Amino acid sequence: GNLPAMPRTADHLLLPTDPQPTGALGRAVVARRRHLGITQEHLAARAGLSRKYMSDVELGKRNLTYIGIHRIAAGLEMTPGALVQQADALYAEESPWLDEAVRRGRVEP
Repeated sequence: GNLPAMPRTADHLLLPTDPQPTGALGRAVVARRRHLGITQEHLAARAGLSRKYMSDVELGKRNLTYIGIHRIAAGLEMTPGALVQQADALYAEESPWLDEAVRRGRVEP
């Protein structure tokens, strides 16, 4: 059928220029932190990060490194894979085209 045009990408990556997946990761962190009933400051201390850094993560302003994801996941009492999986599920909700792009193996129509 007729599929909607997919967003353009930066440097031919399989990620859109907007919205960025960092926002979904931040929302996944917030959801899990609230589920645990801990403050942002407490999570930052658990992860060995500053509260400002943790705030930037939750607001989607940080593109986390692999080690950063590990540290935050440990602070959230979960595996890094589970944290990324939750973020991916949130991202798929706001960017439904991504599943289609992955299925096609490319972003361009």
